[in-house]
Amino acid sequence: MEKALSPEELAIILEISIHRAQILVERGLSTYEALSKISVEELAAINGIGIKCAEKIKANVSKLKEERNGEKDNAVRDMKRRWKSVATQSNGVFSTREAGELEEAYRYYDELTRIQPDLAKAWEIKGEILAKMKRYSEACTCFEKASELAKEGDAYKQRILEIISEMEHGKEREDVLDELLRRYEALIAKSPKDAQLWRTKGEILMRMGRESEAQSAFSQAEKLSKVRKKEIEHRPEGLVTASPYAKVKKETGKINGRLNGRINGRINGRINGAKINGLINGRQARGRINGLINGFAQPSHPALAGKVNGLINGIAVHREGLINGVGLRYDVSPVMRKRKGVPEPVKKTWTVILVFFMFFILPLLIYTTFIVYPGITIDGKFDDWNGVTMYENPVYNLENPSVEIARYAMHRYNDKLSFYVETRNTAMLGRAHNETDAFFMFVDADANASTGYALPGMGADYLAVFYGWDNGVKSASVYVWNTSRNQNDFNGFESSYSGKGACEGNRFEGQFTLLKGGEVHIAAFFAQDNYGNRSRGYAIISEKAGAVIATQSNPDYGAVNRTHDVELLSLKLETMARANTLHALNITLRDATDFSSIAVYANGVMLGNASIDGNIAHCSFPQGVFLAERSVVNLTVVARISASAKTGTAIGARIADARDIWVENGTVTLYDAFISNTYIDAVPDKIVVDGAFGDWQNVMLNTDRANDTWPAGRFVWQSVDVARYGMVPSDNVSFYISTYGIVLAGEDIPQIIERPGEVPTPQPPPEVPVLNGMDAIFVFIDIDGNWRTGFRVYNNELGAEYMIKVTGRNNVINSSELWRYETWEVEQNWSKWIFVTNVSSALGSFEMECAIPKSILQDMGNRSVIRFATKNWLNAGDWSDTALVTNLLKDTGMSVKNIYGTDVVINEIYTYGNNDWIEIVNPTENAIDISNWDIQVQNTVIYTFPQGTVLGPFGSGTEYLVVNFTNNPFPSNSPTVRIRDATDTRSDQTTYPANLGASQTWARYYSPYNGKPVDTDTDAHDFYVSSSPTQGGRNDRALPIDNHIVINEISVSPGNGWIEIANPQNTQVNIANWYLQAYIGGRWRTVYTFLTGTSIGAFGSGTEYRTCTPTSSLSTATGVRLYNNGGTLIDA
Repeated sequence: MEKALSPEELAIILEISIHRAQILVERGLSTYEALSKISVEELAAINGIGIKCAEKIKANVSKLKEERNGEKDNAVRDMKRRWKSVATQSNGVFSTREAGELEEAYRYYDELTRIQPDLAKAWEIKGEILAKMKRYSEACTCFEKASELAKEGDAYKQRILEIISEMEHGKEREDVLDELLRRYEALIAKSPKDAQLWRTKGEILMRMGRESEAQSAFSQAEKLSKVRKKEIEHRPEGLVTASPYAKVKKETGKINGRLNGRINGRINGRINGAKINGLINGRQARGRINGLINGFAQPSHPALAGKVNGLINGIAVHREGLINGVGLRYDVSPVMRKRKGVPEPVKKTWTVILVFFMFFILPLLIYTTFIVYPGITIDGKFDDWNGVTMYENPVYNLENPSVEIARYAMHRYNDKLSFYVETRNTAMLGRAHNETDAFFMFVDADANASTGYALPGMGADYLAVFYGWDNGVKSASVYVWNTSRNQNDFNGFESSYSGKGACEGNRFEGQFTLLKGGEVHIAAFFAQDNYGNRSRGYAIISEKAGAVIATQSNPDYGAVNRTHDVELLSLKLETMARANTLHALNITLRDATDFSSIAVYANGVMLGNASIDGNIAHCSFPQGVFLAERSVVNLTVVARISASAKTGTAIGARIADARDIWVENGTVTLYDAFISNTYIDAVPDKIVVDGAFGDWQNVMLNTDRANDTWPAGRFVWQSVDVARYGMVPSDNVSFYISTYGIVLAGEDIPQIIERPGEVPTPQPPPEVPVLNGMDAIFVFIDIDGNWRTGFRVYNNELGAEYMIKVTGRNNVINSSELWRYETWEVEQNWSKWIFVTNVSSALGSFEMECAIPKSILQDMGNRSVIRFATKNWLNAGDWSDTALVTNLLKDTGMSVKNIYGTDVVINEIYTYGNNDWIEIVNPTENAIDISNWDIQVQNTVIYTFPQGTVLGPFGSGTEYLVVNFTNNPFPSNSPTVRIRDATDTRSDQTTYPANLGASQTWARYYSPYNGKPVDTDTDAHDFYVSSSPTQGGRNDRALPIDNHIVINEISVSPGNGWIEIANPQNTQVNIANWYLQAYIGGRWRTVYTFLTGTSIGAFGSGTEYRTCTPTSSLSTATGVRLYNNGGTLIDA
């Protein structure tokens, strides 16, 4: 016998049935057509009822359409108008009329919560209205009430925390936090094992600035969660809830409990939709109307779970139900069984339900539809951006503030992707002559960096370009990536269709339609004009709120001691828009076999040990590392070097990709401050191409002028501005170059947009081998020293037979190749270069090294000339200030030239009158027998050292030797003087100046660090004219090496931060008009200049340190450099 069903039970059944019908609606049928398609048998099977009940329910479907009436339509239209106007206000500022509508809405819901105090949704809407009225304390109270009614009201608790974040710091905020804390402490006293209560308490404490207490609360929540998980695992069956258990009577079912015991098991879906398949309005309490209010759906029928525009308490279908005036009045009398003589109560019951729905539930439905407008309208009015997460940008102080991004955001609704940009000045102003301002938005539609145009941390599948002037958008184009193109080819974006854009004042909004993509869309924002001003959104952002900026840096070691734990990597994590949680890190090691352990620390406290798999060290944080809103957390990766690791081996660690940092919310954007490897125990005795540059420290490198890129203009292209360069000839010919900006930075947008009809900017000549926004480094090698043969370079200074070309973008090498010129005829024809082989090369942040086997070079002569060059995609670049001249045929057996001397050297010469003398010195650690060595002037031997002559090791007191003459062997006409060993191999030589005076000598500098004589084989660097001869001892001057002033320490706070420099020398140094630059916003900026008369004391004097306060904030700086008053780089 079939059971009798109450009106409430029938409402639930019909609710499920209509959701099942919505599958058919989505295929193009109307709601009523869809309902009619469901068979009686299917309806009975879905709902667990008998055939007769199903027949009666299906028979009532035909009555649905008859309930429509004009009065209800009018009510709906009125509510639409009212709530749409309330929902689209700007920043909580309302006109008198608008404020009146809010007040009217508040009175309505205040009355509703008084009459029907158990409606969680009513309390929620009342809270939203109060928040718009900036009555934050009352709003929090409403959400707290909604949370209590919903039982599992995590969304409401989160909304309370959001409201607190919106409040200005002050007494009201403090009072709200204090009251919330008291409430949660009381709740915890009643339910001390509720993990969610502890977690919320932690969130409140974090917002109160009580971080240590907050962490304790989070730890307790984590412990309770683990206990709860174990209880669940061991429980055989039944519903699980985080709230206290409530006894449920097994009676004729409850709407949100069991229905007649169970109908096909549980109806699945907690009260007020805490589960995925029954969310209130789909997206917690702030999004579209998706899913059942009470979440009734069956796990065996996923199609029924949370369909778009579902029922409200099982009374109507939102899609073609109440919004369109098609109400549902359900006459259940044919279905109900009754005893004889008992009057029929059903019509009265459903009349009450329908009246309640029209006057109480319908306003909720309309409000939910319009209080948060789901889409963005591109109309130059920005009220619809209220509530969308905004991201703040650092201040870059661009010359053109109209393209300096201040705030930005993105929003997706269905297939529409919208963008918001706020600039420091009027957007798209185009103030300069023919200036065009443009916004570029790169969008990764599949969150896959291996597809689309390559950008750091993403692969762009779309590019939206908006440009204009006079505060107006003139063009809005959308380009789609051609998957057959190389990821570095900007021309892989092909024109596809148009977007929309609008400006008003300093605000811009744009939109386009997505053609493909997954759930997560990642976007990178750029703004630039056609004069070279450019900014970018500091963080890559996604549809999910929240972003983390990660900046990594390697300590600048030459070599590290294996007996100590080594700090390999520092990682600064900065949160944007909301708090976050770090769950894990993947750290890429150069060679994992060199390490016995890897650990991650924060402020000296170990967070965890890493497990090593291949060359990846994975460190997970089970408790999570909490990252408070707008906070900075500094992590350190510390390694212990394996006992079996070889001395002189390069080691290093870095985060290879932003996706190797796993956080709870949103995206991660990864920046490199300084990346370089280091050596174990000592640098190798030869140059090794391994990304560790300590082996170049003892090589005498040439310094290039700063800010000398060509063509000269408004901007200096620092990524191609050569800073230092050098080479070492050996079995492998090794080359070194550094730049003043990030080396091989390249350009992500190799495009300049001009106004239509204007003469376009000249493009690079076709022969320039730089494409796709990449920077290039060239090493031209004139192998035979004959400028009349080979490729013409630098005004015919040399004719290059070989060329090393290294290209890259975003500090990543794309190609590294050796080319040979195919003809010996002197000319400049790029098409005649022939590829030879790939070249070993490696990068740091600001420097590059590469090497080629000497054996591969043909037709070498006794004299080879090398010149370095750089270029970018615009054909701007730099030449090294000088060419290097060397003999590649000679193999000294040493790859590194020690600037302090590695053999007996000439230390001082006196040439006046007939009392000439010469002083030599042994700078090595060992005694040297110089028996039968000789001294030459020009090609004449003037002295041979007798048998048994020995120079002691440096520091022994016998390392100096003076030879006196009476026959004036050193003429005054500037000859060359040499020392040769017993095999006639030259040990040292110098050419002294003519006509030295009676009290003058030609003297060699000594090192200010170790006192040893300086020997770079360059007289201008090694010698000076002394007026204080020091026969038989160290000369009177130390080498005035400016770069012995060092940047000692940097802090980003308080204020703009500070920079400390130090003088490790034993002499005072004049630093008048020296200056400091910081790399901020993609450019080096001068942040401090030392005044005239400023000096820094000798080491140990007490004045060897000087602290400077920069003129710009260092909070976003990724590098600092020190220059002398001549523009020479001193330290970085």
